[in-house]
Amino acid sequence: MILLGFAAWYSGSALLCWIGLPAYFLLQRDRDKRRVTCRGLVHRCMRVFHAYLNSFRLLRFNINCFPGPLPEGPCVIIANHPTLIDVTALLSLYPGLCCVAKSELFRNPLVGRVVRTCDYISSQRGGPMSGASVVLSGLDRLRRGEKVMIFPEGTRSPLQGLHPFQRGAFEMAVRADVPVVCFWIRCTPRTLHPDLPLLSSRWGASTYTVDQLPVAEPSSWCGDAKAMARDVQAQYDALP
Repeated sequence: MILLGFAAWYSGSALLCWIGLPAYFLLQRDRDKRRVTCRGLVHRCMRVFHAYLNSFRLLRFNINCFPGPLPEGPCVIIANHPTLIDVTALLSLYPGLCCVAKSELFRNPLVGRVVRTCDYISSQRGGPMSGASVVLSGLDRLRRGEKVMIFPEGTRSPLQGLHPFQRGAFEMAVRADVPVVCFWIRCTPRTLHPDLPLLSSRWGASTYTVDQLPVAEPSSWCGDAKAMARDVQAQYDALP
């Protein structure tokens, strides 16, 4: 059933890519309006996806259990990254987010057009300028008044503990002088993790929760992104 859910998600994305969006582009030439509409569609699709997982007891996650409001105006949203569906979970809770996506997704024939129309931020693996590129792209979105979502570990969290937080998310916040909204994601028992078999999830066994933590303001660290990353990670490390 989990595989069916992912298959349905990719199939729906393919239909949107090759039929829905091209038809919409004929009617709407404004790129900003295209971006807003496409992100709204993604938000609704993610809600349907998670409602499906919850309905069939594949993962207990209540998308109507709102973790908390976001600040008005631009902000950086961070979270730990324990499962394969953390991006989809946060996109299902908050509409209009700009997220960081792997560069391969921009070229993917099934979802590439959606990712490009949403104007997400491309993250390239490796290379000395890959992190700087993400920071500069994030700054551009923040200055446009958007909310940027990024996982500071840069990859899925290990089965125990967290990877060291990278500085990029905090560098964006410091340079743009915007708050960092922190979320703590838990999946108990762990499932949908690269180090676990995809089909290891038992029927209705795992509970997925998203909790909002105190907002971090760059001014509290006098604009020191490195210290901010270190102290925010310490707060995460202290959580059960």
